[in-house]
Amino acid sequence: MWNRFLAVFLGAFVALFLIGGLEQLIPLICHLPPMNDPNDKKEFAEMIARTPTSAFLCLVFIYLISSFIGSLITSIIAKENKERMALGVGVIVMAGGIANFLMRPHPIWVVVCSMLVYLPAAFLGGKLGGIFRKKDTIQKT
Repeated sequence: MWNRFLAVFLGAFVALFLIGGLEQLIPLICHLPPMNDPNDKKEFAEMIARTPTSAFLCLVFIYLISSFIGSLITSIIAKENKERMALGVGVIVMAGGIANFLMRPHPIWVVVCSMLVYLPAAFLGGKLGGIFRKKDTIQKT
């Protein structure tokens, strides 16, 4: 039981940490409009309206990569039910994304695309992690 908890916890932690860290790179890649007070909902909505599409594409890509890597780590750590544990990480990351979208306005296409990438990326991470673990087990015998 502890192995499953630890696997999902570490995978979700890494995924959410990656999202937070990689989002900091978006202003370096894409030119974002200036904003004085990020807590002002009206100003934030205006900034979102002026944000280039490339920044939102980077954001969706970050969600995809983070869900994949977190699930990959979970699948490598988990001893059983690897794909299910990896999908659990995808669900956790998706829940965080839903909370973010409810708190801050985003274009609808970003919300839809994000919802479409979390679980497939987690599934692929789980499958790939299972393959790594199988190869490791075969080499030990």
